[in-house]
Amino acid sequence: MIKLPPEVLDRADVRQALRAGDWATVLQVVTAEARVSQTEIAQAVGISQPHVSRLLSGRSRDPGLRTVRALCDRLGIPRSLAGLLNEQEDDTNRRQFVAAAAAATGVTLIGTAAGDVPLKSRDDEQLLTIPSTTYRRLEQRLPARSLLPPVSAHLALTRQLASRNERSPAHTRKLYSVLSETAGLTAWLYVDVDDRANARRHYQLAVHAADRSGHPLLLAYMRASLGQFAANCGDAREAVQIVASARRALPRSAPAISTVWMDAIESLALAEAGDKKSLHLLNHAEDRLVRQPPLGL
Repeated sequence: MIKLPPEVLDRADVRQALRAGDWATVLQVVTAEARVSQTEIAQAVGISQPHVSRLLSGRSRDPGLRTVRALCDRLGIPRSLAGLLNEQEDDTNRRQFVAAAAAATGVTLIGTAAGDVPLKSRDDEQLLTIPSTTYRRLEQRLPARSLLPPVSAHLALTRQLASRNERSPAHTRKLYSVLSETAGLTAWLYVDVDDRANARRHYQLAVHAADRSGHPLLLAYMRASLGQFAANCGDAREAVQIVASARRALPRSAPAISTVWMDAIESLALAEAGDKKSLHLLNHAEDRLVRQPPLGL
């Protein structure tokens, strides 16, 4: 347990940050005042180091009740300062549910009105791509917890349509491509709320669907994403094996930048395994990245 000095908790800026749910500010104070690293915070609280990093940077602004409780309890912060009075926690859950429902409604409208796919299109995979693309964009703006309900519902619909046997093989492969990408997004959202079991399950679904899609680059990408997740969870041996299989799946026609990305993911897995080759591989990836032309040119 990391114990913050009482005078720190009495500071107006810290109390304001706790009331506002500004964990980026709170954790910056923790690292400075308690002189601890992100890894030490992660170990004390019981969450992943990448999750701590996202909170510190402000990329994750809705850690969820379970994580907020753990942060308070393991950092010596009274729950009441973070607005977690026991009698209010049910109301907080309801507010999050309403916010998620509103997000689902808004996303549906955006997905219907925007995009290049005609609304009269008869191709399921084209229509399904509209909300999938919208969710990807909203993921940068909305908390993961708010996006999970609508994205999960979209995933269920896509999975149902892909499992039907009445379509042509080519049509079915396209549906599985959409299914894979949506499952991958769902997995990432579960990572962001620190639900490792559901994250792993959805990454595995993404890999399976990518395999069914017949798209080799998509399969390599989803396998590597699963490997990155395993590395972040500390499963070094599994991560190395998965990333190696992802590299084997990478087609020769893949763009050069995908190989650079694969090198970076593999270096992460090797680093987790304590293999010194990780630094060489990362340097190699950086060198190749410098030689890449700017995106869009």
